[in-house]
Amino acid sequence: MASPFTFSFWLFFVVFLFAIFTAFYIPGSVLLKKLKLLPFPNCVLSLIVGMSLWGWQGFIFGFLHIRWLTYGYLLAFLLIWVRSLDRNSVYNVWTADFQKHIKVDGILVFLVILGSILQILSTFFNGILSSSGLSYCCGLPDSLYHIALTNQLVYQFPPTEPGMSGVIVHNYHYMSNLVSADLIRIYHLPLLATLYQYFVVFLSIFIGLTAIVFGKMLKLKTAYIRWLVFFLYFSGDMTYLLTFLIGKGFRFTTPFLENALWLWFSPPRVYAIVVFFTGVSLLLLWIKQKKLYTGILMAFVFSSLVSFKIYTGVFMASGIVGLMVYFILKRDYRMLLPLILTGFLSLVLYLPVNAGSGGLVLAGFWQFENFIAQPGLGLIHLEMAREIYASHHNWFGVARFEFLFIVIYLIFVFGTVILGILQSKKSLSQFPKELNIFLMSGFLVCSFFGFMFIQQSGGANSVQFLISVDVLGSIYAALACYYWIGKCKGVFNYIAIAVVVFLTIPRVIDIAHVDIAKLLQPPTFVIDNNQIQALEYIKTQTPQNAIILVDNLENKPGYWYNPSIHSITFIPLNTGGIWEGNNSYYVSFLANRSMFIDGDIFTNSIVQSHGVNTDYRISVEKTIFNDKNPRTIKKLLHTNDISYIYLGSNTKLAKTPPPFLKTVVQNSEATVFKVQ
Repeated sequence: MASPFTFSFWLFFVVFLFAIFTAFYIPGSVLLKKLKLLPFPNCVLSLIVGMSLWGWQGFIFGFLHIRWLTYGYLLAFLLIWVRSLDRNSVYNVWTADFQKHIKVDGILVFLVILGSILQILSTFFNGILSSSGLSYCCGLPDSLYHIALTNQLVYQFPPTEPGMSGVIVHNYHYMSNLVSADLIRIYHLPLLATLYQYFVVFLSIFIGLTAIVFGKMLKLKTAYIRWLVFFLYFSGDMTYLLTFLIGKGFRFTTPFLENALWLWFSPPRVYAIVVFFTGVSLLLLWIKQKKLYTGILMAFVFSSLVSFKIYTGVFMASGIVGLMVYFILKRDYRMLLPLILTGFLSLVLYLPVNAGSGGLVLAGFWQFENFIAQPGLGLIHLEMAREIYASHHNWFGVARFEFLFIVIYLIFVFGTVILGILQSKKSLSQFPKELNIFLMSGFLVCSFFGFMFIQQSGGANSVQFLISVDVLGSIYAALACYYWIGKCKGVFNYIAIAVVVFLTIPRVIDIAHVDIAKLLQPPTFVIDNNQIQALEYIKTQTPQNAIILVDNLENKPGYWYNPSIHSITFIPLNTGGIWEGNNSYYVSFLANRSMFIDGDIFTNSIVQSHGVNTDYRISVEKTIFNDKNPRTIKKLLHTNDISYIYLGSNTKLAKTPPPFLKTVVQNSEATVFKVQ
């Protein structure tokens, strides 16, 4: 494990840069060479096109059980790239471009650097090794799961659930994990640093860079690109303003949908954002050039979104369908092939992994009603009034309240991004018609699914559709500000800019303050050296296929109000020294073994959220740790092929084990039993 305070961390960072150059940039630049792009967009798009193709090769070679062919993939593109390299022409193009085309905009540079730093603060200090152990600051438990899943992909494909041995991962998009895993596998990069330091820096910067390229492809003025980058890095809700208007003061503890600094709480979303902007940049080129080759490249990039982040993939797929209808109505059938190819490739990625996922249940206006009913807002009386109207079948009264709830939700939850709906025919004409059709189709479908449905697996996770709308809504929010504020002259222009900026940034300022406050305090989640020692034993001294039973079911998670950061803080509980439930995923990646089960409904089992029935294994674990009959325990251990038990040293079983459990490691925190 490499820490930012060690020389090896920075040495591996150099290796990481070499890795993304050879694995991402070279294949991407080879394929984009025919498009004859200027150096800046060529460099940015090459890296992300290459990243998308890196995921594709990992997926195809993995399912064909020929992962060794990745070396051939790298070698083939390297040879093509070297043979096509003309040093003189490359030098001339770059110097000419910098002299004639590249104009560094100070405001854009400032926005990208500041936005990236603020995003990095929220997750960069995960998995930091110190004298006291391995500490995590943020993003629990998802960060632990992504590390464990990526670790599984380093060693096997398709991956098994790190929290449920022997069960293949289904109903989850893991292309982002596969991209990281194959880099780690081929270039021998450190797991934790690659996921939560190297890639965090790389992709946080590329959110801005891909947006800049997209803006330049539109050939709009720099003002549009500034607004777009601003919203992507600094957007947030305005519920703080809602609480002020209803007399509760500016409060930031009320529920909200998403903000720019929380993007890394779901790493696949960040990958999807940069891939999406790369895809729409290729879409613009394809619309302009009408070349089949460009359309095929676009198809491979767009379709990968289905496996990077399915909700962004649904947005993309809706846009593709909208374009197909448009070109059919125009009888421009030659444009259909890349769109059909996008659909086919999307199914290739979707069906093997996610065929049984999804399942939407109509929930009506639950999303809006649930928001209004939140205790922190003090608006529950409005929902109660709506229910009274509903009980008396006064549907006009119900409709009035539903309309009010929708307006409140859209304005205060989406914040200034909702400005994107303020368009005119002339403002929309700034975009190509095909781009408007693509984007509006995505917004309509994802808004409908997000507002009106919940998922059969994941429940309220359908809000992810709305998060996609919120993030990608920056495209039209930027257009609205660019067009309408651009019409303001003199001092009114600066006033309008100031109003939008000052309404947008309070949430980001609050989140940044919370993140910094967390970093200045001792971390709440630490895997101490005693546990690391015990898990190292399992990793090095047990068979690779050993199944580990972890004592992780006993307590429910707790919460407390932290006055120093004005926030509700999650307290991960432990059972005699071992972190419980889905916070126990560190056992999987530090021991490099699969767990028997990751938790139950009370500890938010991630495996269960993937639609897997975990009842039997939960019952087995409860019996093993609670039953007083040694014969029953022994039978269950052998029946379920459990090889080792990992538990806290302060638990009853650790202190008085039956004779068939051999103690192989025991310290003040952790105990490891070998089942005999």
